Amino acid sequence: SFPTRRSSDLGYFGILLILKPGSGVFTVFALFALASGLFAAIAMVCIRRMAATEPPIRIVWYFSLISTVISTIPLLWTWHIPEPSLIGRLILIGTLATLGQLLLTRGYTLAPAVQVGGFAYSEVVFGFTLGWIVWNELPDSLSVLGILAVCSAGMLLLSRRHTP
Repeated sequence: SFPTRRSSDLGYFGILLILKPGSGVFTVFALFALASGLFAAIAMVCIRRMAATEPPIRIVWYFSLISTVISTIPLLWTWHIPEPSLIGRLILIGTLATLGQLLLTRGYTLAPAVQVGGFAYSEVVFGFTLGWIVWNELPDSLSVLGILAVCSAGMLLLSRRHTP
């Protein structure tokens, strides 16, 4: 609908301000990012369809199983046993990732993918925020405007009432 479309456009605009695409965007790595976005969109639609017959925990189980099998292929060339001091951190990362995936899957089962997907823009904002806190990277003025646009798009989506 119109409000959702307008907030998506505002979010895209904000991301463009943050990323400032130019000729450096057209690289092999950019194709990986594009493929990631495509697969994420497919996953959103699949989760929404699976929600009619499957609970979120089972959907996350399928996702984890498929991801593990696919990740095993490159792992065969690079695997090494983690240091014992990292085991606790790895368990924490896995727990938080699983919790995040469960919450995201629950969101996709409750609302249309376009409405929930709009909040994916916040990943860029969080990335900038962590870059600032951890590595003392300060965003330029265009990036700040982009962050404001992304936040505004999220608020527009939140303010819109949706009846499933």
